[in-house]
Amino acid sequence: MDHVILDKGIDTPPFYQLEAYPVISGKPSPWALCTCWSDIESMLKAHPSIPQYFSITSTLYSIEGISILLRNLLLHPEIQYLFVWPSSPLSKTGIGTRGWMALQTLWANGISDGHEIIGTATAIHKEIDPSAVRGLIKKVMLIDASTDTIPQLIEKIGRGDYPTQPITRMACSFPPPTRDTALPLPSEEIGWLVRQTSVVQTWLLVLDRILRYGKVKQSTNTGSKQKELYGLENDKGENINLIGKKPEIEESLWEELVKLSGLRYSKENKKN
Repeated sequence: MDHVILDKGIDTPPFYQLEAYPVISGKPSPWALCTCWSDIESMLKAHPSIPQYFSITSTLYSIEGISILLRNLLLHPEIQYLFVWPSSPLSKTGIGTRGWMALQTLWANGISDGHEIIGTATAIHKEIDPSAVRGLIKKVMLIDASTDTIPQLIEKIGRGDYPTQPITRMACSFPPPTRDTALPLPSEEIGWLVRQTSVVQTWLLVLDRILRYGKVKQSTNTGSKQKELYGLENDKGENINLIGKKPEIEESLWEELVKLSGLRYSKENKKN
């Protein structure tokens, strides 16, 4: 497994792809805070003292985010406690609990040599060495902070409820993931929303979602392989077959775009 061991005193990348996965960088400390489906900028405004206590503050939205979180923890060997704060209303929904539950399972069960969280079908980036993750789990304690407010959590840290040990980990970095373009990008597989001012612009978004996230399936009629995506809706929760001020014209144009694209469209099953 290719990876780089980093000397924290020499030009260490502080975070993994910060422009794509924003975090709040705080004073170096043994504590990291991971929220679930909470906007970290809003949290910082509500609790401006967060960077004084937590070396890293980030948020977890999905299972894919576990790999990003692991990468950042591996870059910061000073972290010894990871507090997870699933207190947003969205974090208690079916979608919102997936990432947090998978993270708990990872710490409880460990990871296989095939990069899967043991006992699940969930996998982390194949570029991350499983042995590095195992070492991280041994050295970093995962704390469920769902019953605490942020001020209460900070108070516990301040009074020494979470004692620390000498740093024994080394910072390490792994290559970015390489994707098989024939495979769909990671997603929660539901909640597809397309919104634009015209059918043509909306259809371009539909094609983008299908190409990015559609699952490859074999047609029962022709035997050919095709990408499918279910549940595309507009912002009213309706199927996207009628959009605009003139439905009869828009619907006709929509069906024509479907024919030109060589795709099937089912209104009844919301299958696109």
